[in-house]
Amino acid sequence: MKKYVVIIILVVIAIFIGNTLYRAGSFKSIKNHSELNDIKVYTSLAGPEDFDIDKENGWMFISATDRWKLARGEKGNDGIFLFYPEKNIAPRKLITTYSGEFHPHGISYLKKDGENYLFVINHNKEGSSVELFRYKNDTLFHLVSIKDKMMCCPNDLVAVDTDKFYVSNDHGKKKGLMRTLEDYLRLPNSYLLYFDGRQFSKVYDKLNYGNGVAVSNDKKTIYLTETTGSKISVFDRNPATGKLT
Repeated sequence: MKKYVVIIILVVIAIFIGNTLYRAGSFKSIKNHSELNDIKVYTSLAGPEDFDIDKENGWMFISATDRWKLARGEKGNDGIFLFYPEKNIAPRKLITTYSGEFHPHGISYLKKDGENYLFVINHNKEGSSVELFRYKNDTLFHLVSIKDKMMCCPNDLVAVDTDKFYVSNDHGKKKGLMRTLEDYLRLPNSYLLYFDGRQFSKVYDKLNYGNGVAVSNDKKTIYLTETTGSKISVFDRNPATGKLT
């Protein structure tokens, strides 16, 4: 009898894990149905993660981290790349004045008062941080590093001002058994943070792998995706406080 109970439990666990992988898109296949003919493939960067576009100047910032080399302890060509989609020129890596170990993840571009700013989530041996750059003369000039223990597992971010942004934590724990259980049991421990220029605060929680976050042009609406949660949430934003409804 005990044997059958154990088998049933293992089958249930297997089904649950399989369903989690399915909801995360592990078994999804995408059929190309585009009618476009002029398609270009660029291989000048490995591990492209996120991108943001400035339509006025026609450029695209791309973050790239070669995670295979990083996992093997090898040095990759990690960094921020600049790409002009309409010029048919391969993306090129930008010079940066940041002196630390740089493995960019989510990014957010912001233009204010004629200046160009790029917010970048960075993961390295010291932990995770948000690095703020000013882009000028083909160079990313590093302005400030922002760190906090609440930002354990940052994935994506969106800037709403030069010192204010939202950032998604895709897990509630950085490592360990709880992180593994969070993945396979789909525990809603992920959350969204808001940085008001001085400190972080949790503005939305109970997410299943919070991921991409974006803001409308008028800065009054926030969009947030959940990977294993398989949904997009839309929030009204209070510009004065940063709170979401």
